[in-house]
Amino acid sequence: MSASPVTPAPLRLRRPAVEALLARRDRALRATSARAASVTAPVVRTALAVVMLWFGLPKLVPGGSPAEDLVVRTLDALSGGLVTGDAARLLVGGLEVALGAALLVGRALPVVLLLLLGHMAGTFAPLVLFPDETWLHPGVGTLEGQYILKNVVILACVVVLAGQDPARRTRAS
Repeated sequence: MSASPVTPAPLRLRRPAVEALLARRDRALRATSARAASVTAPVVRTALAVVMLWFGLPKLVPGGSPAEDLVVRTLDALSGGLVTGDAARLLVGGLEVALGAALLVGRALPVVLLLLLGHMAGTFAPLVLFPDETWLHPGVGTLEGQYILKNVVILACVVVLAGQDPARRTRAS
């Protein structure tokens, strides 16, 4: 006769022990959430500032940005030919650097965020102005199109910052 396999008894925790573990977990989650909420605005603001500086600074140097040609042609089209060439490149690069610096400083955020929204509207313009260059087919961007579409994340950051209570935003900065 063969012996039947021995199966271990299921682990049974006493109810108070489980409740204590769950209570400890809940306290840790609340503490983590509270800490994250207290640093959300400064972290998002700083990350957004770095991105704006990272994209803006190269535009201040001729040939420094791979987006330079698209930026110049877009501003030329949007301004009806009033702002072209180096002036367009420097204007956009300067705006991005100024927005990045303003975000780092953290003052007058409603104005900075409004300017940033306006800038983002301009960055999406090539999707309409130059569809042959920005779309492979509907819903699928070219490399340039994807470069533009990532600005949805920047818009999300603007929404997060705009949604912060001004008093809390000042304390957390």
